[in-house]
Amino acid sequence: MARRTTNRLLTSIIQFSRSFSSGPFDPPPVLPLRRVVVTGLGMVTPLGCGVEVTWKRLIEGKSGIRAITIEDMKMNGFDRETQLHTLDQLTSKVAGVVPCGSNSGEFNEELWLNSKDHRSIARFIGYALCAADEALKDASYMPTEQDEKERTGVSIGAGTGSISDILDASKMICEKKLRRLSPFFIPRILINMASGHVSMKYGFQ
Repeated sequence: MARRTTNRLLTSIIQFSRSFSSGPFDPPPVLPLRRVVVTGLGMVTPLGCGVEVTWKRLIEGKSGIRAITIEDMKMNGFDRETQLHTLDQLTSKVAGVVPCGSNSGEFNEELWLNSKDHRSIARFIGYALCAADEALKDASYMPTEQDEKERTGVSIGAGTGSISDILDASKMICEKKLRRLSPFFIPRILINMASGHVSMKYGFQ
């Protein structure tokens, strides 16, 4: 009796799941169109740092793609032989690399990455902070009232965090040097820390 009841229950579940999976679904609801106004622009790109220089080089037909070097791979924790071997093993040796330096149109690492207060800021976070700073200044939007800050949100899309930090941490673990791992490791690789740091810097909530 128990076996017959169990078989009936299983048959009912299978029939229900089949009817559910094969049945037509209602179309998604039609959402009302909303107008969006872009009031400020900021760019950190392989063509340069800043909207003006990026656009100028773009319309001039210049390319931000170039051959990569050992320095571009950010493998500072590895010996030269390993770095050269890794570069040699890459199938593609070209990439879009953000130009860095202190000249106009270059990403200033000293300003965005290397200060004492920026130990928890990886390169991708620095790019986000730099672009957001330019966009806010371009929009002339620097809210000071708490109500305005609470009405301001930050949404930054990205693919992954700091691969170089993950690589360095993996090397330390393999060398049994776990205690040397920086306490800032996790904040440096979390992908949502780009928008998080922008929010914290300007007090957006």
